[in-house]
Amino acid sequence: KPEDPYHQHIKERHGLSILTTSTHYNFGLENRAEVIRISALLRLEAALILALSASSPFFDNQVSGFQSYRWHSFPKTPARVPFFHNQAEYINYLESKVADKELFNFRHLWSGVRPNGEDKPYQIDRIEVRIADSSFSWEVTRAILAWIEARIVYFLEHPELEITSEDSTELNFICELNEADASARGFSANFSDWLFQSESNIFQAVEARLEDLFLLDLDPQVKQNLKLVEKILDDGNEASQKLQKVSNYQTIERVTAEWTQEFAEEDLLLFSRL
Repeated sequence: KPEDPYHQHIKERHGLSILTTSTHYNFGLENRAEVIRISALLRLEAALILALSASSPFFDNQVSGFQSYRWHSFPKTPARVPFFHNQAEYINYLESKVADKELFNFRHLWSGVRPNGEDKPYQIDRIEVRIADSSFSWEVTRAILAWIEARIVYFLEHPELEITSEDSTELNFICELNEADASARGFSANFSDWLFQSESNIFQAVEARLEDLFLLDLDPQVKQNLKLVEKILDDGNEASQKLQKVSNYQTIERVTAEWTQEFAEEDLLLFSRL
């Protein structure tokens, strides 16, 4: 939108680095304090969502060295966002960043997970998860949708889980490392796990959480879609599948052409069912 000052600012500040494709998952919550608390908890696990969804291993017709080149290259803004412990902190942070012109407006907070609403930061009624790559598979989209919803239900049932001010700085650094490694190596990436107080890889961290999620009282359809997360673990994420084809001496051009064709066929099939 050339007439939109915000879009013009994005063009001048970020240039082509903003030309990425992602899926934003939004979940409504009426309790504003829970929006803040659970947004922070989901940020601690955002690397798991990135690994499940990673689908951008190529850049400029080359193997990029990343399973999510999109998240590696995306201009997170500001570069480091603190954890918010209440809505007042969230409001003060955004107001100060806009006043300092580090952010153009409140929408310009580009982080992996953020509190959201029609009049944010003053009216917040949902959690927006922005870290996920766009998937070429509706099954993967459903799996990630179910995963995030189940994690939110889990956190609602465990109100004792929260991030204290004393832990914030260290956990922020840990999140950045987890996300950076997930963008590079997907399920094999290291994962410093705040919840289980352990070091593992992302594959193991997802598996450990699945056991608890299947015990929750979830909507039957959500629980059914949650089983698709197991399928991603078994088959690999989309990025690793495409990289495997390239390692089997297929060209990137052929892999991406087949990928696009598969997506178009699935899209048409879904459309025909509506």
